[in-house]
Amino acid sequence: MTSSSCSARMAALALSLLLAVGLWGCGGGKAVEGPREEGMRNTMEGRYQVKAVEDGEVLGVGIYGGGSFRIVLEEVPRVVIYNEEEGRGWMINLQRKTYREISREEAAKRAGFMPHQVMKPYFGLASFWSGGEFRMDTQDGRSIIARLGGPGHLPSLWEAVGGGRTIKRMEWEYRRVGVVSEENFRLPEGLAPEE
Repeated sequence: MTSSSCSARMAALALSLLLAVGLWGCGGGKAVEGPREEGMRNTMEGRYQVKAVEDGEVLGVGIYGGGSFRIVLEEVPRVVIYNEEEGRGWMINLQRKTYREISREEAAKRAGFMPHQVMKPYFGLASFWSGGEFRMDTQDGRSIIARLGGPGHLPSLWEAVGGGRTIKRMEWEYRRVGVVSEENFRLPEGLAPEE
């Protein structure tokens, strides 16, 4: 047997071994997704309805779908809609049945209780995560804690504690995970523009 035919056989054997154990070709080498990665993907790209509760009081209900959102503020006759695909936002006055166009920045400010807004900066801090829990201690003695206890590792809690007490606590409860209609992110018919 020549050295070139031996090399060819070794190469063929190595290739068949790689294919047999799935390290080469379709699907090979894919990293296993952990709770943080799944939670981040579902929070930022998923579809869900969520109720936000801060320090025991309901702030509002939001619907989210891949960057678009619709929020109903508690005890305020207003609805905020932002359509990511169109790059347009609206503030709807339910009492007057009117609307005005708003910027993405204004819509995002009003959606400050939504999980995608609260959690976005924390998902990027991988070293502070352990499984589905985030914990970061600050130099002034405070701690930021977050948990991914919702369906599909969606965020369930964000809390700031310090001095032996809770400074702020945000909790989220989910419904309709994965089944949110695009109609939620369009301006409803029958509304008049504000003058």
